[in-house]
Amino acid sequence: MSLEGNPVRDGSANFAAKSRLITDKEVADIIGCSRATVWRRVADGTLPQPLRIGGMTRWVDSEISGLIEQAMADREVAA
Repeated sequence: MSLEGNPVRDGSANFAAKSRLITDKEVADIIGCSRATVWRRVADGTLPQPLRIGGMTRWVDSEISGLIEQAMADREVAA
């Protein structure tokens, strides 16, 4: 198995320094809803699809933060 081209291993990008992975419970806590609502929003496309790593399901926290920032920007434009 070659690690060349792997941004985490070859140092071309440092994913861990930029983002962390969070659970559906953490997403729900961040946006103030239930875990079931998180999954409904994934199904309707409002929230991004999670990453699946082994048996884990996680979201990139910067993607969730970006959605919140975009919603705030959209609110400012609409006002």
